[in-house]
Formats: sequence, C-alpha cells, structure tokens
Amino acid sequence: MRVFKAMLKVTGKHIVELTVYFFVFMVMMVYMTSILGSVEDDQLSSFTPNKPNVYIVNDDKGDPVSDGLEEYLSENVQIVDIKLEKDAIADALFYQKIEYVLRIPTGFGDALLNDSREVLLEKTASPNMTSAINADMLVDRYLRTVRLYADVELKETSDQSVREALVNQTRINLEKSTPLSFSEREKKTESSDDRMCFGYGYLSYAIMSILILAVTSVTSVFIQSEVRSRMRCSPIKTGNLQLQLFLGNLCLAVLFWLLLNAVIALVFQDFNLDSLRLLLLLNSFVFSLVSLSLGFLIGNLTASRNAHNAIANVMGLGLSFISGVFVPQELLGATVLRIASFTPTYWYIGAIEESFRITSETGYAIGKLIACLAIQLCFALSFLALSLVVSMQRRRRTLASDNFELNEA
Repeated sequence: MRVFKAMLKVTGKHIVELTVYFFVFMVMMVYMTSILGSVEDDQLSSFTPNKPNVYIVNDDKGDPVSDGLEEYLSENVQIVDIKLEKDAIADALFYQKIEYVLRIPTGFGDALLNDSREVLLEKTASPNMTSAINADMLVDRYLRTVRLYADVELKETSDQSVREALVNQTRINLEKSTPLSFSEREKKTESSDDRMCFGYGYLSYAIMSILILAVTSVTSVFIQSEVRSRMRCSPIKTGNLQLQLFLGNLCLAVLFWLLLNAVIALVFQDFNLDSLRLLLLLNSFVFSLVSLSLGFLIGNLTASRNAHNAIANVMGLGLSFISGVFVPQELLGATVLRIASFTPTYWYIGAIEESFRITSETGYAIGKLIACLAIQLCFALSFLALSLVVSMQRRRRTLASDNFELNEA
C-alpha cells in the first residue's frame, strides 16, 4: 500500500487548490438551485388596449359622418384637446407629445358616402410608434362600417336625417364587441421533486469538473519521468501500481461525492431518503465513477496542469451545455442531442428524468433507467481500460528506450 500512502501525501499537497475549486463550484450550484422557482408567472386577469395620443383637426364640422368619426375616436383614444399651429404639430410629433394627427377635410362626409376618392383623410403618425397602428385600425373600422350601411341604404344618403341614422347604426354596431376573458392559471411554482432533480442535474457539472481536477493532479505526478524511473526500481508491478492508484482515487471520488450530496441536503432542507432521492444518489455515484475514470485517463495522458484545467473546463461546461444541464433537452436540436448521446452527461440527465417518471407515474417501467445507468458504467469501464492501455504503452516505450541505451553503451 505504499503507492496508496504516497497518493494520499500528494493529495494533501493539493488540498488547498481542491478546496478552492470545491467551494467555487458549490457557490455556483447553490445560487443556480436557489433561484429556481423564485420567478413566478403573474396572473393576467384583465386587458386594457393602448390608447394613443391623437390630435384631430375637423374641417368638416356639421356633417354627421365626420362628426361621428371624431366622437367615435374620442371614446377609444386619448384626444389631445389643445390648439396647435402647423409647425407646433410637427414639433409635438417629434417630441412624442402626440402620436397621431388626423385631419378631416371639408367635404369628406359627402365623398365617403358617394364612394369618391377626391377627398381623403390626411393622417400623420409619429415615426416608429406602433401605438399609432391602433388609431389607424379604429379609423378604418369606422369608415368601412359607414360605407357598408350606405351601400345597403335604399334612401338618398344626402338627407341629413338619413346620415344621422347611418352614423347611429354604425355606432351601435361598433359598440358591440366580443367579451375578452382570461382563464386564471395557478402561479407556476416548482415542486420539491422538480427542484431536487434540477439540483442533481447541475451537480453533474461540479462532479465532473472537480473530479477531473482532483484525479489528474494526483495521477499526473506518477507519470513524471523521475518518479517512473524510481518506481521501476521497486518490486511493485505496473498492474498493482495502477490498481492502487485507482483505489486511492476512488476513495477521493467517494469523499467528494459525499461532500457534494451533503451540500445538496443542506440546500434542500426537506431532503429525505425516499425512492426518488435514493435513485438520484445512485445515479450521481455512477456518474462519479465515470468522472473518476475520465480523470484517470486524462492524468495518464499528460502531466501538464494547464492542460488539466483546460480539459476540466471544456468537459464540464461543454458537455453540460449540449447534454441538457443548463438548457433542457427538449429545447435542444436533434443534431445536438445526437452528438450529446455519445457523452456520459447525456445519459446522466436521462437517468434523472427516468427516476422522476418512475416515482411520479404509476406503472412506469424501470428499463430505461437501468439502460441509462448501464451506459454510464460502460463509459467508466471504457475510460479505465484506455487508461490502462496508455499506461502499458508508456511502460513499454520506457523499457525499449532503456534497452536501446544499454545496447549503445
């Protein structure tokens, strides 16, 4: 167990660095899980249409049609009741004191009823003001309705009483409206199980990043040339060496797994070991084995600390983004999900979703959850096998180099 003891000493030298990373990731995770469900949807129970500020210049006063348009608009928009000169109107539009100017020219009522295009309304709207669209719609609605009644009126529309009757019918028609009602939804609040699943989803980022940094910081020490040269002089076999290193890193992984789950229990104070929590604990432990094996492989590939930090950040953040940790899987594209399916984080998130369905839906099969866990274990075994192959290849190259130097001598 000499290698195991040496590994513990190496870990002790990096304990400050690992502690800093641990607390940084924990603060991020606590913040992300604490804000979940804090934003609630407001109930929408009423609707008030936007009333633009409209300035009307009616040069056709006395005509029932023109006066009716002015009265109809006054009930549905905010009339600016001040006298403005032509230049003052332009300034008011520029400074957005008014948003819409409507000028009704002389003879407009006659032209509308006779379907003449000789006299038209003059409309000016403030640029880039969408509220003026509402005023345009109101004007168009009134004119179309008056014109419709004029087309079906058998009497001569030039008579004053007939025009007043047309306007009255128009106003009655326009006052009819479909009642607008809203179904009141309950405020959207996240249940305890939803928040727990979200917390364990975000935990994958912390587990992978911390374990890669922790395991590589230890494993990379034993692949340095000076250390390898000393270890070749010892009676410890390569397989035994790798086994002791893996067991030591396994103890480290279990320690971080316990600490991370303790933080989860503190964040969610209603944490109790029901079936959902037990499944989430099992899933996070399996993912810890995957992250341990991945860190073991990376540590055997390179001894560069800069490379370890870069790989930990890329693997932790990159896999989290494409696998559904930060963005739900249902919002990701099919191509992204297809790529993510070749990563262990994707199956870790899938196992969380399956755990939630098993405990919340009656009669839901457990087969998909077992498949997700089995695929994660396959990733762990694959990474471990690759790390052993890399270690054996390095030892063979070292022995070949030593034999070459002896032959040369």
